[in-house]
Amino acid sequence: MKSSQIILGLGAVAFVFAALVLVTQRLNNEAPLPFKDFSVKTMETRKVSGLSLTNIEAENNGVLLRLELVGGMNEKLANLYLEEKKVGIESLFLTQPAHYPGIITREVECSEKFQPEKGTINETAYYIMYANSRFSYGVCVPDLVAYRSIVGLRYCRDQKVFVEAEFFFPPETFDKDRALQLLSSFQCP
Repeated sequence: MKSSQIILGLGAVAFVFAALVLVTQRLNNEAPLPFKDFSVKTMETRKVSGLSLTNIEAENNGVLLRLELVGGMNEKLANLYLEEKKVGIESLFLTQPAHYPGIITREVECSEKFQPEKGTINETAYYIMYANSRFSYGVCVPDLVAYRSIVGLRYCRDQKVFVEAEFFFPPETFDKDRALQLLSSFQCP
């Protein structure tokens, strides 16, 4: 191995460690009030195709936070990744032909009530949706609803980190204003 490769590798490890320390401190100690009371349950870091991938799960009073940080991503790749994430979410709610079309059902569609609400807050694109018990989106019937969720997608240019934050609330306690406040309180590490 060349010494430049070793130095680059050590630099990447140092970056990931620093990002983990900063994110953990933000989640547990230094974050604005909405994140302050979240306790980290699991944290995992790994390398994927030259990028560092960190997954964190935290919880506070029945609200689950899943945070994914992809480090080492340039802006062009981050924009592509953001668009791919958006298309992935929005495609779950498109009208599709029924698997077994009949006289009554030719298409399967998600009613307006279950369509995602989307917007942007503090440079973070977000979607508010329903999720099932396995934290999957695309739920279009009341019997499968286990959570009300807000997903935030953001690229932190200076740190070269793409962030996906998912908050899962019990449907009966979901408050859109609180959810948006939680999401907008996130600052780049």
